[in-house]
Amino acid sequence: TEAVKSSSTEAVESSSTEAVKFTFSEAVKPASSETDKSIYLPLGRLPPSCTSLEAEICYLESPASFFLCPSTCSDLFLEVMADTQEPGEGEVSLQEGSPCLALGEGGLYYRALVTSSLLESAEVTVFLVDHGQTLTVPKLELRPLGCRLEEPGLVVRAGMAGIGPVGEQWVEEELEAARMLLGVGDCVPLRVEVVGEREGVVQVRL
Repeated sequence: TEAVKSSSTEAVESSSTEAVKFTFSEAVKPASSETDKSIYLPLGRLPPSCTSLEAEICYLESPASFFLCPSTCSDLFLEVMADTQEPGEGEVSLQEGSPCLALGEGGLYYRALVTSSLLESAEVTVFLVDHGQTLTVPKLELRPLGCRLEEPGLVVRAGMAGIGPVGEQWVEEELEAARMLLGVGDCVPLRVEVVGEREGVVQVRL
């Protein structure tokens, strides 16, 4: 574990920041044909030619599934957040793939996509495209996203290549150790080497 931490730190210090910009992925569109297909929020992805970058881990589900935000997107993230903190009132589509604003960390609004919604439930599941977290929130707390609809999400799902849990699944002690080691949510820059992709998850070495 210490060796991984040491090598990551040295790589950040010895390498200059590479200009990495997200490109449009295949857009997540609302499921219903009755919905305006021009209103959707594209997810972010790394360009195919990207082999390394400097990034921070915004949110970690496990060492095999976490969300990277390139350091070159830091200013854009602040701009997006500033533009979305005073949402207007209005109807929000609850169809899968529909864009919206949802309350996340610190009581701030984040751009989000509806991922699951049941008519009989007062709650809805959303994915925060600039953070990586999936939340279940009250439907009444959602707000319409009136700007930044064409800006791709600022995080991309990644996983550490060749890493797995000691047992059949990750336990909380392992997850907490990974969060501390990788500085999750603490704006710790890491040098990331892209080594491939597996089932839609970018495989990396840190």
